Amino acid sequence: MSPGAVLDLGASYAHRELDHSIFQYIDQRTDDVNGFARLTLEGEIGGLCNRLVAGGTLGFGTYDSRRYLNLGGHPGRLTASSTDRARSHSATLQNTLHILPDLALVAGLQLGEAYRASRDRFLSDGDQSGSATYRYANPQIGLLWEVTPEAQVFTNLAWATEPPTIGDLTPLAARGFSALKAQRARTIEIGTRGKHGGLDWEVAAYRASIRDEIQLFDPTGTGASLALNADRTIHQGIEAALSWIILRDLASPGTGDSLTLRQAYSFNDFHFDGDAAYGDNQLPGAPRHLYRAELRYRHPSGTSMAPTLEWVPQGFFVDYANTVKTNAYALLGLRAAWDFENGLSVFAEGRNLTDKKYISSASVAPVAAPNAALFEPGFGRSLYAGLQFWF
Repeated sequence: MSPGAVLDLGASYAHRELDHSIFQYIDQRTDDVNGFARLTLEGEIGGLCNRLVAGGTLGFGTYDSRRYLNLGGHPGRLTASSTDRARSHSATLQNTLHILPDLALVAGLQLGEAYRASRDRFLSDGDQSGSATYRYANPQIGLLWEVTPEAQVFTNLAWATEPPTIGDLTPLAARGFSALKAQRARTIEIGTRGKHGGLDWEVAAYRASIRDEIQLFDPTGTGASLALNADRTIHQGIEAALSWIILRDLASPGTGDSLTLRQAYSFNDFHFDGDAAYGDNQLPGAPRHLYRAELRYRHPSGTSMAPTLEWVPQGFFVDYANTVKTNAYALLGLRAAWDFENGLSVFAEGRNLTDKKYISSASVAPVAAPNAALFEPGFGRSLYAGLQFWF
């Protein structure tokens, strides 16, 4: 490569198999192939510093599924059979031009296409085959101001498109191939990142106006949820991360040990925007506030110890009608690690040390019944250990 040019390439392949006897006996095979390429060119245009990034992604997937009557955990008569295919590819171009020494203009464009198809092989109940193609163009424009060599302020206006998945288009609760639209969003963001002394930070506020957001609804009132397009929704909030070295040389002057407070906070205000059925209700399933923190003591020998906290001070709704909420909770943990000079790192971590009973996530419903099976419990007291080796 020429000076100022960097090329990144990557690829992956995943094969998964599932044999599961639940309401029916399910036999599934999935193969996914993905690849990406990214070229970065740094130089000058008309005497102004410029950085150009061009990239592309490719993804292919096949999904072979069969369902049988569940005869005591063994497959019985075939009830459904299909072969599904998904293809997604995109090309992205982003340019950063320093119109002033400390001010850069960022502009970009993403072009993409996604194809989804399902071929029904069990035709005794009719042919449920179908296919859909989604094409999109997503522009981006923004400004980046380098207030100091170590601190930046940024703002962006960007468009995004998310096509439905095969699972969205071929739900078990309905027959046929769904006519879902792709989810589209326009997001404006402003924030700052940087460091000063022992302080590192990143804070951003955003507002995304979304059309045709893919959500799970129950259009028939039978309790069978289907992926459908909502009308208009809003996702807005704040994401913040802060790392602060509170103390150095705790043991004695010149020791080199330190005490660091690391924090992450998110405020999530996700709601309908004048929906005919739900007005401006909050979207279910996401906590409005989430705070994580750790206070880490680190010794230059490579030993570290950190008590941890995960706090959800306010439960989240589990239905679109906003009638039922989960409970708030706080989880305490402790993590210890040892980093050796040969590149080996060993860690042990205890989570939820007080064995708190809490709801970590939930399914969603239009209106939650008192006995609805929506809540999914979080893990109780648990211990994890592992190692890493760096070459």
